[in-house]
Amino acid sequence: MALGELRYEEVGDKRIAYVDGGGVAVADLQDAIDLVGNAAFAGADGVVLESDQLPPEFFDLSSGFAGEVLQKFVNYRVRLAVVGAPPARTSEALAAFMRESNAGSAVRFLPDHAAARAWLEQA
Repeated sequence: MALGELRYEEVGDKRIAYVDGGGVAVADLQDAIDLVGNAAFAGADGVVLESDQLPPEFFDLSSGFAGEVLQKFVNYRVRLAVVGAPPARTSEALAAFMRESNAGSAVRFLPDHAAARAWLEQA
């Protein structure tokens, strides 16, 4: 990973991974593979990332980066909770993508850690 170490928390019968440290944790696709692989190997059911731990390209859907990252989580069957507000200038396409993701079971964009823990615990 670009920055930070994984920290784990047991919530109910689920294991949740958090990336400690500031800055961008998933700068490229290899970082995403490393993150989800390490979390899955440690038995994590879900990963919580702060929105500012993702690069601007993640929120620019035309880059394709968000789709590549999220596909890794789906492939490994590890849920992803993205916590915090997206960039101030959110496109209509990004807003629709976030709504569609929140309707599914693999990825959620949530306002805070309490909401992320609650979703991951019940998932």
